[in-house]
Amino acid sequence: MTRVLLLAALLFAPMQWANAVDAPASNFDTAMKAMLEKSRDAKQGLVFYIDGHEIPGLVKEVLADAVVVANQTHGRIVIRLSEINAVAAN
Repeated sequence: MTRVLLLAALLFAPMQWANAVDAPASNFDTAMKAMLEKSRDAKQGLVFYIDGHEIPGLVKEVLADAVVVANQTHGRIVIRLSEINAVAAN
């Protein structure tokens, strides 16, 4: 009986951990999408942080899984939302 309980605990613990880890990501996604939409509507620029790189730009369009940005160098940049580490606004 002890082995069955131990096995059950080992099987279900990762599922509970995965749910706990996913919760902050959804909060980040919600906050980020709100910033993207506000930037688009107010025509205010943002800085996107992706793997240590900074990409400044003005949000042109928010897609389901990406954002379309423009800056002084490039007229159209498509950034996958899952790749964004942080977003900054003034």
